[in-house]
Amino acid sequence: MLLMRKFILFSLFATLFSACKKEDNGKDCYQNSEVSSPAPYVLESRGSISFNGSIKAFQFVDENIGYAMCTMNVGGYVALFKTEDGGRSWKDLNLNIQQFPVGFTFKNEQSGIITVHDVTGCPPPGCLEKCVFYKTVDGGITWAKVELEQYKGMLYHPQFDKDGNLFAYLYRIDSQAAIVKSSDNGSTWNTFFTSPELGFSLATFSFEISGDKIYTLTRQDEVLVLSKDGTLLKTIPLGGTSGIWDFEIIDENNLVAVKGTEAIKTSDGGLSWVKIYDRASRIIGFDTPSEGLMFLNKNYCGSEGAYTQNDYLAYTSNGGRDWAQPANTTHHLVSGFIGSQKMGENFWYVIMGNKLISLKSH
Repeated sequence: MLLMRKFILFSLFATLFSACKKEDNGKDCYQNSEVSSPAPYVLESRGSISFNGSIKAFQFVDENIGYAMCTMNVGGYVALFKTEDGGRSWKDLNLNIQQFPVGFTFKNEQSGIITVHDVTGCPPPGCLEKCVFYKTVDGGITWAKVELEQYKGMLYHPQFDKDGNLFAYLYRIDSQAAIVKSSDNGSTWNTFFTSPELGFSLATFSFEISGDKIYTLTRQDEVLVLSKDGTLLKTIPLGGTSGIWDFEIIDENNLVAVKGTEAIKTSDGGLSWVKIYDRASRIIGFDTPSEGLMFLNKNYCGSEGAYTQNDYLAYTSNGGRDWAQPANTTHHLVSGFIGSQKMGENFWYVIMGNKLISLKSH
């Protein structure tokens, strides 16, 4: 798992710096570390988590109550922080779980799971003899360890659908990957869908639930669209094998993907794609097919071996044909982006590094 994390980070920075064009070199290096927002959005700094580690994922169950899953620098073990005031302050729940974090999700404030890479009794990274997660029903105060005897691997990106069913992506080294499902909050599981084509090279997107459909990634950077009974409905080719960083499902016809160092968008369900940005980027989210927010790389500056990445928070009102941007760029928004969550109409929470911001339109 540690080697996988190093590979993911190496791949990210290699991808980002490959976007550095020769004409970028020698540009004046800006010294702006604060994020500016484009009209019509207002940015508010909500708070930060100060600890010896890094945030891997976060989730709010309402506007005030949220959780952040983290990796501690010492040992690489999982940590979990909780906020009850919209991210202005965070409490360490002191899990004392000496395992490596993989994913987490909460159904509500009380019920949630954390999936881990369990290496008890064997050396990493090749040991996947157990499929292990931890479960809480009291808001993270206590956790019960659960071992799935029928599976050997790690559960990525666990998530609940609107009916309360729990899904996760089962990664295994020596056999087919699978999407697995539980209808009783993780007590029992069954294989929902499996295929030799399943696979993802980067741990940012493996599958996503949208309404009554599930979208999942293949090794060839194709997206499979599944029904809720596990039937394959269609295959959407994205072109190339450069890795998918983000996949935004606005509706079944309007999709946005960040692959390699370009962002692409379709309005016909994947029959055709248009490029909406040709440098490194990350998706915050789209409210409609026309209106969306992204972090976009503008340039790199400095001498060889000492590049500074200048990015900006951008808004589009015409589906990505044009991007409104603030006056100032900010260092390393693309590489520092952890994730985003839609909290309401034209309202987003975003974590970069260890800081939480909110974005609301006027």
